[in-house]
This record gives sequence, C-alpha cells and structure tokens, in this order.
Amino acid sequence: NDAACFREWLHMMHDETYWEEYGEGYAHSAVNQVAGLLTYRYLKLFCGLPKDDALHAPLTSFEAIRAYEQKHGYVDHFIRNEHLEDDLLRALEAINNEVSQEDQDRMRAARRTNTSSHKQGPAHYFDAGTTALIAERERLIIERFGYAPPA
Repeated sequence: NDAACFREWLHMMHDETYWEEYGEGYAHSAVNQVAGLLTYRYLKLFCGLPKDDALHAPLTSFEAIRAYEQKHGYVDHFIRNEHLEDDLLRALEAINNEVSQEDQDRMRAARRTNTSSHKQGPAHYFDAGTTALIAERERLIIERFGYAPPA
C-alpha cells in the first residue's frame, strides 16, 4: 500500500543491477537495452523469441522489437482480465462460434471486477517519473493492448 515503495520497486525492476536475478535470460538479451522485463516475457511467450541470446542482437530499438512482434507474433486474440467478457466474445466471433444475444447479456451481467485490497486507485502509485519509465520500457505492450497511463 506504500506508493513510495511501489515506485522504488518499479525503478529497481528497470535497473540493470538487478536483471541477473530475474533469470529468464533477460540480463543477457539485447532486448533489455530498450524494453522492460514484461515486454521480454511477452516476446518469449507470444512471439517465440529464441533462447539463443545472440539471435536477439537486432532487437536494440523499439522499431525492431515492434517489427519482430508483427512478424513472429502467433496469438491473434488475447483475452485480458480487465476486458474478459468483451475479449472472449470477440475471440469466439473470430472463430465463427456464435454466442446468442441472451448468453452475451448473461456474460456481461455476471461481470466481476478485480477486488483489490488497495484503497487507492492506480494513479496514487505512479508519479510522473514512473509513468514515463513504464511508458518507455513497456511501450510495446502499452501500444499493443491500448493501455493508458493511470488517471
């Protein structure tokens, strides 16, 4: 619940001093020069980023990472928790699985929200510096999924 501690953690996550501790190969990947750990994980999980770090050498700019994602990304439809019902319905429609209007209405009526114990909204935890840091380091994910800064 401590916003200052959260901000400190965000800066730590993007400090190369700690990258070796994550494992996963992030510390040795060229991706770390321009993108954060979440973007690296996204590229591994959904774009087949190879284990051989030498093959990451061209991925030293945002444009190169975006081009890699566009060429190698193999997931057409993501179902995100924050848009669960709508994303699921779009994915079902894309594979020609019709859902009746009645079932769609029931799904939307049953919508649940994340019952976080945090008393403050997301904007409480971010300041201008951490917002800019995440906007830069996780740009691929932010643009891919249309995320906006906390307000």
